[in-house]
This record gives sequence, C-alpha cells and structure tokens, in this order.
Amino acid sequence: MQTNKYLLMAAYVVSLAGCTATMTDRAAKVQVYDQMSSLVDGCTQIGPVSAKAEHAMLPSTIIYQAKNDARDKAAAMGANALVITNTDMSTHLGYREATVQGIALRCNWKSPT
Repeated sequence: MQTNKYLLMAAYVVSLAGCTATMTDRAAKVQVYDQMSSLVDGCTQIGPVSAKAEHAMLPSTIIYQAKNDARDKAAAMGANALVITNTDMSTHLGYREATVQGIALRCNWKSPT
C-alpha cells in the first residue's frame, strides 16, 4: 500500500513538470488586446484565431497558455496584434480546458523587439 502512495505521488510530480506556460519568440512580438479599441483602428484584419490548452493546471495558468498559443498562431499568420474576443474554461474529470478566440491583425506600427 505504501508503494502505491509513492507511485501516485511520483505520477503527480511528473504531471506538474509539464505545467509551465511558455511563449515562443514570435508570439512575444504580438501585442494582445482584450477588446477592440482605437489602438487597433487602421489595422488590417487577417483572420480568426482559436487556441486550446488543457491540463490539470491552475485556471490562470491554463488561460495564460491558451493565450500564448493564440499569440503564436496569430504570429504564424503574419499578425503583430491580437484582439481576444472570447475565453472559455471547462473542467472534465479533473482536467481543465481553456479556449481562447480572437482576431489576428496586421498593424502599421512596429511590434516590440
């Protein structure tokens, strides 16, 4: 019985190892807005972006990871700005899933380096 306890604890620790929310270099160059504003007036809409992240992470961590993934997808489309239009969170059997939707934009200002 003691062995099972240690195995369960080891599995939990290993599962936490994948809980870091990372951002790619290209995603870091995409400016994120939580709503349409005058700051993105004059920008060209490239298209919709949707990203999901799932794990047994804290809700704030999994939303952060989904936003990072959305930024990366927007960057891959040639965007330098992303307006988040929707964020959803669901839980199933202890695992959380966050979905972030937005609009990728190409703006004429320089993106951060």
